[in-house]
Amino acid sequence: MIDAPSRDHTYLVHMLAAIERIRRYVGRKGRATFLRNALLQDAVIRNIEIVGEAAGRVSTETTSRTPEVPWREIVGMRHRLIHGYLEVNLNTVWQVVARDLPALERTLRALVEPSPPPTVKRTARKRACKTSRAKPRRAT
Repeated sequence: MIDAPSRDHTYLVHMLAAIERIRRYVGRKGRATFLRNALLQDAVIRNIEIVGEAAGRVSTETTSRTPEVPWREIVGMRHRLIHGYLEVNLNTVWQVVARDLPALERTLRALVEPSPPPTVKRTARKRACKTSRAKPRRAT
């Protein structure tokens, strides 16, 4: 059985992949293009559903440690799109794409790809100590 942190990492990666697809599909297209293009709408909505589905599977342990992620709202958006498909407000969907997903992507990326530990600068003293411990050279 896979442990929760491993599973959660997988779900976070799935969420990021769906957001990246949305970003790729939308590209530089604006709201007006989105509202006129049913194929684009379907692609974006499907991937928002994936984000919500994966978010709903993230463990309580992870969601409680990351209150900066609006987990409930993400899952709620998924439910609204799936179950209220006849009444989807495309302006709201566009707002999510334009306003909410970029911030969510940054937050998820920070969770999935933690920053490397800070580098330690060596001081001249430490280098000198290290050099003094070097093995003496053989005389030729």
